[in-house]
Amino acid sequence: MKVILIASLFLLGLNVSCGNKGGDNNNGGGGPGGDCSMGGCGPMPSSLSIDLSNAVGLAVTDGANSTGGSSLFLADSGAGIDSNLIVITSDDSTKSGAKEAIPEGYTDSDFPSNNFGGKQQIPNIVAMGFSPIGDVYVLFEHRFFYRKLDDPKDDPWDQGSTYQCQLFKSKLTVSEAQNVDVADMDTTNLECVSNQHEIPTWDRSSRLMQFSSDGTMYFPARIPGSNGKEVFYAYDPSTGDLTEKVNANICFRDIEVTPRGSIFYTGQSSNGSNCNGNSYFRYISTANSLVEIARDWWEFRYDSYVDPANPDTEKILFYGPDPSTSSGLPSWDTACLYEFDPTLPAGDRAKKIAHCLNNIWNWIEARDITGYNLELPSLEVRKAKKERCEADGQVFIGGSNISQLEQNTAGDIYINGDLRKKIGGEFKCDVEIASAHCSSLDPAHATSADCIAAGYSWTPETGWCDGYGTDDAATCASNSGTWRKNSQWYNAVETDACLATSTAGDVDEPNGIYLLPDWKVRWVRCDQPSTTTSSGDGWTSTIKGLAIVDQASTTDDEKLLKLLSEEDEQVIRFWHVKIGATDQVFYASFKDGQYLLRQPVVNEDGSVTHTTLLTDYEIYNLSSDPNNANNLLFDGLKFTTNAYRFGSLNPAAEDPEGSVVDKEGLTGQIKMLIILPTQ
Repeated sequence: MKVILIASLFLLGLNVSCGNKGGDNNNGGGGPGGDCSMGGCGPMPSSLSIDLSNAVGLAVTDGANSTGGSSLFLADSGAGIDSNLIVITSDDSTKSGAKEAIPEGYTDSDFPSNNFGGKQQIPNIVAMGFSPIGDVYVLFEHRFFYRKLDDPKDDPWDQGSTYQCQLFKSKLTVSEAQNVDVADMDTTNLECVSNQHEIPTWDRSSRLMQFSSDGTMYFPARIPGSNGKEVFYAYDPSTGDLTEKVNANICFRDIEVTPRGSIFYTGQSSNGSNCNGNSYFRYISTANSLVEIARDWWEFRYDSYVDPANPDTEKILFYGPDPSTSSGLPSWDTACLYEFDPTLPAGDRAKKIAHCLNNIWNWIEARDITGYNLELPSLEVRKAKKERCEADGQVFIGGSNISQLEQNTAGDIYINGDLRKKIGGEFKCDVEIASAHCSSLDPAHATSADCIAAGYSWTPETGWCDGYGTDDAATCASNSGTWRKNSQWYNAVETDACLATSTAGDVDEPNGIYLLPDWKVRWVRCDQPSTTTSSGDGWTSTIKGLAIVDQASTTDDEKLLKLLSEEDEQVIRFWHVKIGATDQVFYASFKDGQYLLRQPVVNEDGSVTHTTLLTDYEIYNLSSDPNNANNLLFDGLKFTTNAYRFGSLNPAAEDPEGSVVDKEGLTGQIKMLIILPTQ
């Protein structure tokens, strides 16, 4: 389960105090009684407040409205305010979440104007964060003047000015904010997390704020004048302290914070201005020790590991090359789904947990089975080769592009990307037979009568006698001769003869294993299926689909995959949504020239039923409806009308699209859809 709470982020706010509680003001701190050497101690007013009364959900939009952008001003104009924050209320309506609240005694002149001499414009809200302990964070698109210029001792226009801020934390928890009436907003306030940093907000809104279970907030930031280099920080809300977790010499690409506060990230080291070092995948423990999982690879997909029986596990799931490879160099030949346990000794930390298909030919040949021999393989190898050769419909990952990897709270692992479906081949062998046999070469036709009754001819045993002149075996034996059997060769045999055994304990006739000491099996092989495939290997077809790791698989450590989407559709992405008390999965796909929103359900017999909820909709966001636990809240583009739509639907309805109820009052398109916890 991801700790990146894209769908659990909240906001409220008001009068702002700067920085760390009771600390000095050199780092943007300076609460009441602190060192005011840089000016601006005590309550620092902000004119922006957010009305979250009766709020059950939030939507951050793209800021489009009648004025062409956000029109929140630090001013006391009293005019109505448009905002890119939409509040979904408990009465199933929507409202703008922003209000103007110039504190008493302040006027426009108390706040800096913009470069054109007009009122300063508040930037759009980019993201909001809600921590497990109820803290609320607000991130704006860029820094702005958030408090009155009161005898400043520093340059208010400096990049590190204590009068500017971008990331704020509320002093109210989300439950407290929901109970604060807008008329009482002057009793609440926001505080600046850090004046000394700016947070890059382009193309990373989903990971701008992450949280561990103790409420620590993690975020990327740039130090002004640092040539654009980023640092990854941990913020302690109880003290206001920032701890550097990933330094500016590391160009991190993707970061995952676990509930315990450990960190996994991909990136590369570079002490120059360019990120041109070797790529790697690393882990930082809660004790701040560093482990490198793998290097020289980019395309890792990973997610925090969930063990329902032990929520404090420190593991992670990832898809990528085996980090334990003896060559030391990653390769798609070993790409698979692994569970990584940093507490184990080096070399033992990665455990394969899915059955992956990287080299289809080696797999079909059963080269990984003990006893493999191309000409005369053991019975166990032959059994594995037959099963793998004839397998049809088995779904694999391996050596492919995986776009999404997630685990739900129950521990189910879902994978979206290029999957490979096995096409059944023809299992054959060459057989040398030195005894009487049926021309069918079927071991079940063991007698002349069985053979002739099945429509075949019976071939008697032939041979010669060494030491006595006769062609009869009994006469040869009675005259102290040695009977030598003649052998007959048969090529491309497709019967159970290919599993003949000379060991009585191996016999399993119901599964095609017969005791046939005089039948020698050679050159066991699998002929390629004639079906045209799209993968290029001749043995599999490529599916851009959604699959789940099948925990009911017979193998203990390498589970098989179950395909949840249909073969002829391309899955774009999927969502886990709690409907009622059940975590359910939904996916968006493209099929027959149309976008679809679908729900797969695995039946008791293992088959999958696909329900289409919306047709010709390109879905952008999907979550539970805060006002109806049985409904889905969605937004997307309806192709038949070329109209953007935001609404709620009942996935269990006979006509799901007919159940859609539009949400009114939306300005702009949704960038982030958020569901608040209700009391």
